Amino acid sequence: MKPFLFSLILTGWSACAWATQDADLALVPMSLKVLAALAIVLGIVLLLYALLKRGHLVPLAKNGAIQVVEVRHLAPKKTLYLIEVRGRSILVGATAERLETLAQWPTEDSARFADVLEQQQDGDDE
Repeated sequence: MKPFLFSLILTGWSACAWATQDADLALVPMSLKVLAALAIVLGIVLLLYALLKRGHLVPLAKNGAIQVVEVRHLAPKKTLYLIEVRGRSILVGATAERLETLAQWPTEDSARFADVLEQQQDGDDE
């Protein structure tokens, strides 16, 4: 009886060793497949993020009443927006906490921003 149990245990142990060895061999290709799939998914997510950030996927309204002419980032969470609305140009300052209108003037192709700013300052001094 003892030799039978010994041979049964030995056979079972060798079968477990053989199954583990095959599982280890199958684990490497499976891990590589999972990592490749993860890299592809992350690449697609980063590509979509870049396209959305630049506005290539979502077209901006070109013929609307409100047009953002220019955006200038001054510092983190501090931005200037030059906006045209119904024939008027508006300079808006934006921070993390609030939006504030800094200047307004009629939209004219010949008017330079520096000239308009100087007129605004002269008007404030009087």
